[in-house]
Amino acid sequence: MNGFRFVTEGKKAKVMLEELYNLLYTTSFIFLKSKRGKEWFDDVISTYIFPRTTKFNEELAESAVTALLEDSEIFNSNTAVREAKKVTLDDIKEYLDKRL
Repeated sequence: MNGFRFVTEGKKAKVMLEELYNLLYTTSFIFLKSKRGKEWFDDVISTYIFPRTTKFNEELAESAVTALLEDSEIFNSNTAVREAKKVTLDDIKEYLDKRL
């Protein structure tokens, strides 16, 4: 969810926010524990690790060397994939628990 908006009366705002919290918090965990939630998680990780389209970057070597010479960070997609493989469904639940 990227964002949403709603209209309510001022006196109902607290009740509405409590309901929204319950919806986001409770429903998120129910979904993540479900078979469909696990399939969603596996699909997201798989799509990240095995992107459907990977464009050849002619400037990859030049960009890496320039970043190295300028003391910048070099993005290594192999490292990112290894890190993505370490993410578990429990990590997502823990993140949501902290954020919500």
